Amino acid sequence: MIENQDQRTKRKIYDGIISCLEESHSLSFSLDQVAKAAGLSKGGLLYHFRTKESLLEGLVAYCCQQFDTQLQSLLDAGLSYGEAYVQLSLQPDTIRWFRLIISVCAADRTLLKQLRESYQQWDHRLMENLGSKEAALSVRLIIDGYLLSEAGELSPPSMKSVKDILSRFLSPATEA
Repeated sequence: MIENQDQRTKRKIYDGIISCLEESHSLSFSLDQVAKAAGLSKGGLLYHFRTKESLLEGLVAYCCQQFDTQLQSLLDAGLSYGEAYVQLSLQPDTIRWFRLIISVCAADRTLLKQLRESYQQWDHRLMENLGSKEAALSVRLIIDGYLLSEAGELSPPSMKSVKDILSRFLSPATEA
């Protein structure tokens, strides 16, 4: 997909806010800092986002859209939905985004709306692909637990252990 100028500018803004959030490890940033990190004037930033709140709302939507876009690329490459969801969820960028989104949504719970809608969509497709609500829920809980332990640096299990457990839900059961 080819980006137009508006999309490129917004991506630069999102990259700028991500950089500010990662540097400060908190939500204490100014629109001036975001504009500078994005290589824009404050007026250029304000043209797209009038407030800090609208910028954070846009960031949550952007991260969910990026996940969906990358998920679709993996599906187009021939992976099943479950395989694609697991593979993408365990990528370093996804872990990084999850850490940011959780901190942003914790500070402003109204931002959870977009995230909830995306999770509902992902859950539904996982359930369709895996064939049972229990399998989909198990995969989701394993991934969410891993992402949380990584994001909070809470002694996360090894990636190999997580992948081994998840493979049990993604591989067809073999009969003895």
